[in-house]
Order: sequence, then C-alpha cells, then structure tokens
Amino acid sequence: MRRGKLEIMIDILKVVQRTEATKTSIVYKANLNFNRADNYLEALIDQGLIAKASNRYIITNLGAGYLQKMSDVREVLEAPTC
Repeated sequence: MRRGKLEIMIDILKVVQRTEATKTSIVYKANLNFNRADNYLEALIDQGLIAKASNRYIITNLGAGYLQKMSDVREVLEAPTC
C-alpha cells in the first residue's frame, strides 16, 4: 500500500521529533529517496512545522502540535466501533 502525502509528512515529523535529524537519517527512517525528501522537507519548513539548524532538522512547536492532533485523529479513526 502506498502512503499518501499526509502519511509521509507525519512520518518525517515523527523522525524529527525523536531527535535532531540529518536529511540522511530522515531518508532512511521515513523510507524515502533523497529527491522526495527534499520536496517534503522544503514544504514542512515553508509551513513552519520544522526548522533547519545547520545540517539538522528540528521540529517546531507548531509541528509538534500538528503531529499530536494527527495522532489524535488517527486514534479516533482506528478505534473499534461498537
């Protein structure tokens, strides 16, 4: 099953949330290629969800809040129905 853009962005945010991450570590841990990673990292920076410090990426407060909200939504969607 292919991941959508939202799932890829969430995967990147999770990697960056754990620790300051280089592009190489994001590529491997989020299962991307370097070209796609460039596009997503640029989009996440433009949206203010991550920031680049030297050669490492860090999650912003906005990004952490976004990731929490998406996790809450995923829990609701995956909850068993009665």
